[in-house]
Amino acid sequence: MPPNDPFLGRRVSIGFGVETTPGTSVAPSFFFKHLSLDFQRRKTNIKNESAMGRNEKYNDSADVAFWADGKFEGKVGDISIGYILANVIGAPVTTANADASGTVKNHTFDISSTVLPPALTTTRIDPKTNRRHAMSYISDVEIKIETGGWLTVSGKISAKKGATGTDTRSFVYEREFTSTHVFAKLANNVAGLAAASEVDVKTITIKLVRPVDPYIPLHASEPASFDLGEFEISSEVVLRYRNTTYEDLWYNNTIQAFQVTASNTDVTIGTATNPTLTFTVPRARVNDFGMNTDLGNYVEQTLTIDGELDTVAGYLVRAVLTNTQTGYTA
Repeated sequence: MPPNDPFLGRRVSIGFGVETTPGTSVAPSFFFKHLSLDFQRRKTNIKNESAMGRNEKYNDSADVAFWADGKFEGKVGDISIGYILANVIGAPVTTANADASGTVKNHTFDISSTVLPPALTTTRIDPKTNRRHAMSYISDVEIKIETGGWLTVSGKISAKKGATGTDTRSFVYEREFTSTHVFAKLANNVAGLAAASEVDVKTITIKLVRPVDPYIPLHASEPASFDLGEFEISSEVVLRYRNTTYEDLWYNNTIQAFQVTASNTDVTIGTATNPTLTFTVPRARVNDFGMNTDLGNYVEQTLTIDGELDTVAGYLVRAVLTNTQTGYTA
């Protein structure tokens, strides 16, 4: 296109690749089909306001830090969500699914206290630029579903300032999930989840919180690394107020096992398996409870369910992704 022609935001794309060495960029393995995106280069500029015997405030400025960041949102796809989970939770253990075809894999994501999650390279391409941003980490992840909608994922990417690349966009087919594919369960323990009844929910938002802070030492102008903070998981659940069951869980500070499953039963992978994403929290509590009592509406309740480390099970949250991807390593 001519160099000065404008273009629609739809022509901006981001892709992800798993880095072998944090900070050394790699080609994108996958391009993410986003719904919104504001990932771009950033900088810190400091003003010189030393007095010079005049009334004007500023007389100079200097750039002291360069990086890239921004938020994104898109639908959860059965392939691309694995790159996000690997970067936020940690690299998965990949095993063969029991499907007879031999082509279906289970990817199990657990938090490690000894091994950092793999860094990503975020590639941003539009009609005017093509740039790789190494050492990318994702924070503030929310996975959300509402009745009548798509299962979506959002988060914030933080990365190095980037360098010009020559990558080409390539999108692959993914299986996605709607509200008809998602359900939640609560039980006294993980063993009881299989037989537990589904919770009659209206919306679910899973929040994976792990702060990402750039570390810029003296004599440098871009991050030497990104510090990954403590990991938390919480979920906000909205449902009809039919009885005091969930209010009592909150009031009595009762421990439960909590599970959210997205399984696209409209699609078969391999011989007889469905694309599936499951989050299991073995030790959860309803830490906040609220009611909506608008006069003209049915009464609803909003639960905030926080995860706690289960030292017996050995994990805070476990995500299992079932698809045909061979793995999520470099």
